[in-house]
Amino acid sequence: MQIDDEISYLKLDSKVRREFMLLEARLLDERREAKAEGKAEGLAEGKAKEKTATAKRLLSMGLSVGDIAKATSLSIEQVEAIKAE
Repeated sequence: MQIDDEISYLKLDSKVRREFMLLEARLLDERREAKAEGKAEGLAEGKAKEKTATAKRLLSMGLSVGDIAKATSLSIEQVEAIKAE
């Protein structure tokens, strides 16, 4: 078969093999970076949701917007937006 012959030929060529291995290494690095970025984004999103949930609980307890902003590290505008929901 022509494909098998081509693959066998390419396997024997050390330059092609080296380039292929470098390509594999780059792809693996890119996958790892993408996974790390996705994890970081997920963690940030989770923290933001928790801050919002905490702000809602504190609002229901009658705390002031300013105190809630300090406690959650949210801006006053963000706490007011949550309050308006």
